[in-house]
Amino acid sequence: MLEKKGTKQKILLIAMKLFGEFGYEKTSMRMIAEESGISKPAIYYYFPDKDSLFNGLIKYGIDHIQVEIKNIIDSTKPFREKLIDIIMSRFRKIPDHPSVSKFISQMIRGGIKFNMGSEYKDLFLKQSNTLYNLIQDAVDKGGLASLELAQYNKMKTVFY
Repeated sequence: MLEKKGTKQKILLIAMKLFGEFGYEKTSMRMIAEESGISKPAIYYYFPDKDSLFNGLIKYGIDHIQVEIKNIIDSTKPFREKLIDIIMSRFRKIPDHPSVSKFISQMIRGGIKFNMGSEYKDLFLKQSNTLYNLIQDAVDKGGLASLELAQYNKMKTVFY
């Protein structure tokens, strides 16, 4: 079972690298197979088509971020440090993972067309609610003015 998880993760990481480098349209399952050293049938075992692989990659990223945010929030650090850690966690890894940066850049520039389905909106909303709850907790404990929470609510409605 551990090997299956390792194989699937390797496929996702190689796909992210290639999508970032060549874009979604120019990246083929054959390229992913060759770069990863994993046979095409094995890739199709995990992902029936390129869209499924791409969606798996987005979900993998969102899940990873959610776990990281939860670990920060569950820590005993004060609110301000938690918030800084959450913000910095977004940027800290970019130099170490250029393929992530290229992948996100391709998405932003439109090199990767992605229609965010309700599944992903729900995951993003879960992250937003996690941050909202962290801020609400700080307000409740007197560590943050309620006006700042109102500003966050306004910002939240813009994105969701």
